[in-house]
Amino acid sequence: MKRMDKKFLWMIPVGFFAGGAAGLLMGIFRDQTNVNSFYPSAMLLVPFGCFWGLILGIVLFLLVIWFGKVKKYSVILLIMCSIFFGQGFCQTAGISDTKNFQEMGLLTSKVSLAKMHKDIKGAIENQKILIQFTDKTFGKESRESGMATVELADLCFTDNNYEAAKNFYLSGLATLKKKPEPKSLPCKAPRFAKALMNMADCDIAADMLKLGMVYRRANDFASAQSIFKESEAILKKEISSSDYSRQSTAIPILGRVYDELGGVSLDKKDAKAAKEFYRQALATVKTYLGDDSPTVKTYKEHLAQAGNN
Repeated sequence: MKRMDKKFLWMIPVGFFAGGAAGLLMGIFRDQTNVNSFYPSAMLLVPFGCFWGLILGIVLFLLVIWFGKVKKYSVILLIMCSIFFGQGFCQTAGISDTKNFQEMGLLTSKVSLAKMHKDIKGAIENQKILIQFTDKTFGKESRESGMATVELADLCFTDNNYEAAKNFYLSGLATLKKKPEPKSLPCKAPRFAKALMNMADCDIAADMLKLGMVYRRANDFASAQSIFKESEAILKKEISSSDYSRQSTAIPILGRVYDELGGVSLDKKDAKAAKEFYRQALATVKTYLGDDSPTVKTYKEHLAQAGNN
């Protein structure tokens, strides 16, 4: 072996940074082409690229030690090889194909399939397991966990298990009201994250509407009215915003809130209050949906029924 030439030590850090750059570029590329990435792979792929780039840099340095000289264009060779090594191993690392994400994808499919076949109890069991993986991956206080818990509440409501539905709605809403930022979006997508956060209040109001419906089914009319009123206040604020997407989302939900308030009033034998709420429901959605809308026709029927009481 010939004497080591220390001037070629630069190969090691160059390999490290070239591999890291390759990992970063691959992560950005993955995120640009996969909006539904579970995690910001642009950041996670960097250490993989750095590691393999460093390995390659050391290998080439050892070759220099062995042969005592370096070939022409070795810098280009080193960088290109680092990129290919970094890219190849980053891809095979399969950031979005890790065990947790595979299980979450499989469980989501199982839940959807069970719902399609009207197997609500099967969907509930799989959703509970999915929440465990979601908590493990994103954290119990994450937006993803809150949404998964609300989905479980929806399933329990469909199964007429109102007590369980109430508890899961309360748990999910407690998390969502803190408005945690979404973690399941790629790091290159701040606009998607911002759009989701802008719609967070509408989502919360819609979930509160469902919680109010649970209270109503359980004949807890006071709690139902309280939740509906809270949802109403949120939705009115959304409608008064200058964001059209928030307005258009909030209007039909608010109409539904008034319709439910009318139903609660009828349950309490207060036909006068019921008619007022049904009128508000109609006034809220009529201009937006049009007279021929099935929703508008339903609200008119409810108003007519209230008038007969």
